[in-house]
Amino acid sequence: MQMIEDNQDILPLLHNLEAVYKVLNKRRQMRGSIDFDIPEVKVKLNAKGQAVGLVKREHGLGESIIEECMLVANETVAEYMAKKELFQKGDKFEWLVKRLGAFAVDRTKPEIATFKTVKDILSTSWSLGVFPQGGIRPYGSELGDLKKGFIVIAKNAKADIVPVAIGGFDGYPKLKPFTRRNVHLHVGKPISYKLSEEEIIYEWCRQISEHADYVNTAPLPASYKEEQAI
Repeated sequence: MQMIEDNQDILPLLHNLEAVYKVLNKRRQMRGSIDFDIPEVKVKLNAKGQAVGLVKREHGLGESIIEECMLVANETVAEYMAKKELFQKGDKFEWLVKRLGAFAVDRTKPEIATFKTVKDILSTSWSLGVFPQGGIRPYGSELGDLKKGFIVIAKNAKADIVPVAIGGFDGYPKLKPFTRRNVHLHVGKPISYKLSEEEIIYEWCRQISEHADYVNTAPLPASYKEEQAI
């Protein structure tokens, strides 16, 4: 076919997508998913734009791939941990953290309910969003003294850590504080939970600093020093 000949450069990618679609579809069926495959029709028009018949609409492989990926995207949700002070009535971010689906954490005295919530989230396909820096830090500031609770969570759950950096944000305008602004979201390389505590902290700070204009002040792990010496 002419279309295949014209798209030889992306054909391998499309074959990969087809393979991914089959894996995702099989996994969904094994979970007991129900497909409502209802025939669709389209109206056939003549030259005058008048309806002259109905034709069964064919459902192609391309649409199936797109639909399967959309289902996965809809399932990929996250919960966020946020300090309890943000939930206090009158705090300017109270409405936002609630809308984002965050749950409160007492950083000075963690409660049993907090650990239960974390455990429940990690037992699903959801992601858990944590802010290791423990607060808002201006660009150009140092990044090194992290809250280590996220490492404890990752190791107990045997879950890798994916650093996400927000860069290029220059603040909200004063006159219209919530109007749209440009911002860059950088998703880093996963950090293995199997690494040592100092290695995880250094890697997280290094990746965030590279993409969000911070100064990495985390101590260089001993294992890194040994590699550099070789």
